[in-house]
Amino acid sequence: MSLHTLQLIRPPSRHGHAAASSDADQSTMRSAFERAGGVLSSHALEQALRRHVDQPLSTLGKWIVKREVVIFHSEQQSMLPLFQFRPHDMSLRPEIAHIVSELVGVFDDDDLALWFTTPNCWLGDALPIDVLDDDAERVIEAARADRFIGRG
Repeated sequence: MSLHTLQLIRPPSRHGHAAASSDADQSTMRSAFERAGGVLSSHALEQALRRHVDQPLSTLGKWIVKREVVIFHSEQQSMLPLFQFRPHDMSLRPEIAHIVSELVGVFDDDDLALWFTTPNCWLGDALPIDVLDDDAERVIEAARADRFIGRG
């Protein structure tokens, strides 16, 4: 499986065009992700994983296919925010996996990434990404509430 193949297997947007596709949304999202450690393209992340896992492409592919990671699409590239990985071994942070599992059935990839960087009423209008390190449980609860609302 190539990185090009990984980029083609993302689920289609529920909304035709993902919410994160606007320039303003992309700028807001990138700014928040930069404050929280930055972003890497899928290719660059695969290279970073080489130091920690035997099969980095398979590992990344599994995460993407199973929709276990936050990923957004920019300029024909799949981008992954680094806040979701442990810096010492590039493993997925379990609290992020929990949040993603709450929201994956409600949001497409780009909308899910945008969720982390948009003020959330359940968090006192704070950004989920800004609350995460101090109170992951509150962010999980906010994701759960948004899932219930999103499913109607």
